[in-house]
Amino acid sequence: MAIVAIVDTGILVNHDDFKGKLWVNEGEVPGNGVDDDGNGVVDDVNGFDAITFQGIGKVNDPNGHGTHVAGTVSQTSPNAEIMGVRFLGANGGGSLGGAINAWSYALIMGAKVINNSWGFQGNLPRQLQDIIDIGTEQFGAIFVGAAGNDSSNNDRVPSSQANAQGMISVGASDRNGNPARFDNFGANNVALFAPGGNISAADAFNPNGRTRLSGTSMASPVVAGAVDVLLETNPSLTTAQAKQQLIDGAVKQRSLANSSLAEGVLSNTFTGPFHEALTDDVTPPPAQEPVGGINEETQQALNNISDTLGSCLLYTSDAADEGLGVDLGGR
Repeated sequence: MAIVAIVDTGILVNHDDFKGKLWVNEGEVPGNGVDDDGNGVVDDVNGFDAITFQGIGKVNDPNGHGTHVAGTVSQTSPNAEIMGVRFLGANGGGSLGGAINAWSYALIMGAKVINNSWGFQGNLPRQLQDIIDIGTEQFGAIFVGAAGNDSSNNDRVPSSQANAQGMISVGASDRNGNPARFDNFGANNVALFAPGGNISAADAFNPNGRTRLSGTSMASPVVAGAVDVLLETNPSLTTAQAKQQLIDGAVKQRSLANSSLAEGVLSNTFTGPFHEALTDDVTPPPAQEPVGGINEETQQALNNISDTLGSCLLYTSDAADEGLGVDLGGR
């Protein structure tokens, strides 16, 4: 089991769905008002609020988005340790500095999967790309992100953080394996699709309830949870290896052709909590004639040519002796 950081609007730490599933900072004494582990944050027992520089439990989740995302991860990977990292405010907006602090905290405190259900159209600031590079190369972390909800081609119009190098970008599919109507796509910049329509998960405003939301924000944590499961069996898994395993295991769908690298939806192994199993609906290409093989029609035509040439040669034997011949071999 690995630590999965939910970099978002926060989490409701006392929600029933998170009992026994939250990451715990063993270096902190809860509620004593002291920065026991000396990391610059007081009482960061379950995570960090990069807006107020407090522990995540002080503010929880005024927006509700992050709690739902965290609940989606915990359904996909029941053994995941959920770390709440808040940099998006109650209105859903955030700053570059907040994102830098949020990612930095997650890495320093040991997160191995970092989910990012947020973004914007345009290129990723260099500072954030640098943190992804450091995170993957030096900390062994795997970044997963939402492709975006602009019905846009990410290959033509960059979407950040989705298009960042080292990010596993995820589109949203419905329960039938079709792309969601709002979904961003990209044959080169979206890795695969995952359930993202009408997803039921933890409600930040009801500590024992759930609510339904739709978006690539909901699809990304399904894949983040899947990565966490893969890490259970292979803790040294790299981003490239995880991405390839996810793509190789995807259920191919005709409706997703040329929409992502996988052209399909995350393996049924991980999507059970969200919809029934899908079947591969891509018809394999028709069997080709073996190289060098000859069908009946071609064979008959060759026989006819051979018969005709044979008859001609009966009357041109002298010419054949002088070097006039017919080549029936391949050219």
